[in-house]
Amino acid sequence: MTKIGGCNGCPDAGAVSEQQIGNGGWFEFVPTPGGRRYAGLNPEGWTSTDANSIPHAFSFWPDGGWDIREFGQYRVDGRLVQGDVFRIAIDNFQVRYYRNNTLLYQSGLGPRLPARADRSFLSMGAAIESAAVQVGGTS
Repeated sequence: MTKIGGCNGCPDAGAVSEQQIGNGGWFEFVPTPGGRRYAGLNPEGWTSTDANSIPHAFSFWPDGGWDIREFGQYRVDGRLVQGDVFRIAIDNFQVRYYRNNTLLYQSGLGPRLPARADRSFLSMGAAIESAAVQVGGTS
C-alpha cells in the first residue's frame, strides 16, 4: 500500500483491515524506507486517518527512524533497516511490539477488542508492504 495522492504531509490517506484481530492475533508488515506513516491496531469501527487516534502503532519517519506511539504518545524508538518486519501482537490480552521477532516493548495499555489493522499515510510515496493479519480469537 502506497500513498499516491492527496496532500503531501497531511494525514489524508490510510486503510483499515476487514479482518478482526482478537487475543492471540497480530498485524505484521514491512515498511519501505522514506516517508511519514503509521501502522497499528485500532478498535473496530474507528476509521479516522488521524494517526494520533490509533491506540497502538509504529510510527515511521522519512529519515529512517521509527518509534512506538500509543494515542500519539511516544514510548520507544529505533532505526529502520530495509527489510525489517514489524509486528503488533495481542498475547494474553497484552499488546506487544516486535521487530524481526524481537520484543521491543510491552504496552501498559490493554487492547480494545476486537481490533483491526490500521494504516495512516502522511507523506507522498509512503508505503507498507507484505502486510499480514492473524485474527486470533475475538474476545
